[in-house]
Amino acid sequence: MYQKTADENTIAAQIAQISAGIQDETLRAEALSSIAPKLEGPEKEKLIEKILDASAGIQYGAARAKVLSSIAPHLTGPGKGELMKKALFLAAGIQYGNARAEALSLIIPQLDGPERGELIQKALTASSHIHDKVSRARVISSLIPQLEGPGKEEVVEKILAAASVIQYGDARAEILSLIAPHLRESGKEELIQKALEASSGIQSVSQKARVHSLLAPAPE
Repeated sequence: MYQKTADENTIAAQIAQISAGIQDETLRAEALSSIAPKLEGPEKEKLIEKILDASAGIQYGAARAKVLSSIAPHLTGPGKGELMKKALFLAAGIQYGNARAEALSLIIPQLDGPERGELIQKALTASSHIHDKVSRARVISSLIPQLEGPGKEEVVEKILAAASVIQYGDARAEILSLIAPHLRESGKEELIQKALEASSGIQSVSQKARVHSLLAPAPE
């Protein structure tokens, strides 16, 4: 039977002490974030979950985002899927758009595994409530590297749908430009058509022309 090491017991106690003893949310977030580099060993996932639970009690968006951002690179292991769901739920609860975008942009690169599609949908749903168009575009753009492996077309469609409702033309153009090479590679005319329809809402003639040129078939 596995016995916790003294270090693991110490870290768990430290998390509990920080949660209960530090009232200032900014200071509490800094203290929790400083623990992230120490997480290792068989109990790592349980310690991550404790930090995530502790961050749930932080209402100040920038402070919670700081904790989630520090923990994002450590979301690994067999229980990663459940930890990711919890992290995305906590990020979605951040009211301040820029802080939510910061947390999501760092969590999204960690998305993988059998629950990847579900997690991507949760990330997109969380991004849809970010009112600042540039911040929302930043989150959606961070999904571009996810366009590899199984389910690629599904992810492309989700990103296109999210991009099409962004009113700020430059932000929409940036996302469509980033996704264009993947659309051409897929050869799926319906996806390219959806991207062209999304580009119709871009007011800048030069930006629209740039998107159209990237969506055009590569010369043979």
